[in-house]
Amino acid sequence: MLLATEDGLFEVVGGEARRRCCRGVWLADVARWRGSHYLCSPDLGVLEESGEVMAEGQCWSLKEAGGRLLAFMSGPKIVDVGGGVVASYEALAEERGWYFPLPGYKPHFTDLARVGDLYVASTEVGDLMAGPSLNSMSPRPLFEDQHALAVAGDWLLVGTASGIYATKDLSNFEEANGAWGYVHGIARCGDVYVAQTMSPKPLWVSRDGLVWDNLPLVLEEPTHGTTNIACAGDGLLYAVHEIHLVDLRRWRAEKLGIRLPTVYKIVV
Repeated sequence: MLLATEDGLFEVVGGEARRRCCRGVWLADVARWRGSHYLCSPDLGVLEESGEVMAEGQCWSLKEAGGRLLAFMSGPKIVDVGGGVVASYEALAEERGWYFPLPGYKPHFTDLARVGDLYVASTEVGDLMAGPSLNSMSPRPLFEDQHALAVAGDWLLVGTASGIYATKDLSNFEEANGAWGYVHGIARCGDVYVAQTMSPKPLWVSRDGLVWDNLPLVLEEPTHGTTNIACAGDGLLYAVHEIHLVDLRRWRAEKLGIRLPTVYKIVV
């Protein structure tokens, strides 16, 4: 298990967390790709674990798509790691008033999904985008602080700062019942969808993505910009500072006794 944190990259081995690299570096994401680890930093861009800079700028997320490792950079720009810029939407962002609330940083894409023959990208903060290719996406009628995407049957789920929106056609959106508030992660673990909100009881579960139940588990509350959930088989890993293994059937959480700097992304 790899954990991108506010203070570098950690790996959990044998029940203990050990630092792999990058003390003092804010990491928003990490990816294993073709035998290497790639790091995504809002301050330094995309780096190999060795420290080599692969793409300069502000990096917020890494995503595999079409046989490429893509970095979502401020602008927004989509960069093929090691291969250059795939798409830039800086002019559109300025035209449509996209923004990012943290001073010194710019709007960016946060997640990517496939819906039929379309790519769909979530924007922080701006329009939901969709199109047949990464460089031909156009705005859809949802302007929000968007953080996460998930496909649930015929529905696309969009996790935002004001809850989850669901759409079948990328034109009409409805609010899900439950998972209210600041959603910064949606995962599918087996046959259960899990969402995290910024709350003392942060975990919500759903069978269809439309109706959500709040798990009665008091856990560390996430902070802005952190994705603190990842599937482990049919179970769930949850980590803000301490790692918990959550049984989604019995609604129980086991603390693993591992403490970390603030976790921004978990990669199993």
